[in-house]
Amino acid sequence: MIARIPVKLLKRCPAVVHISITKRCNLNCKKCYYKGEENPVLIRRIIKDIALSEAKAVAIGGGEPMLHLEIEHFINFLVKSGKIVSVTTNGTICKPY
Repeated sequence: MIARIPVKLLKRCPAVVHISITKRCNLNCKKCYYKGEENPVLIRRIIKDIALSEAKAVAIGGGEPMLHLEIEHFINFLVKSGKIVSVTTNGTICKPY
């Protein structure tokens, strides 16, 4: 069952919200606990709810969040809503400019 939280209650949220957007990763660390199934519909809804909340910042993680097909959209959407966005990545797929 998915918990449904009314947006008006999200106004009483912490300054920073942490969200794991994927369980996929390009590494295979033995002790990693980010394995299992994902719910992309739920992730999109949570991103939207965070954008509407009064949280000041969002920390996006995962697995490896840079592998998520919508990562750029999520970051842009959250920034446009006034959030400070950080992404925790293992950095192995980042390319220098």
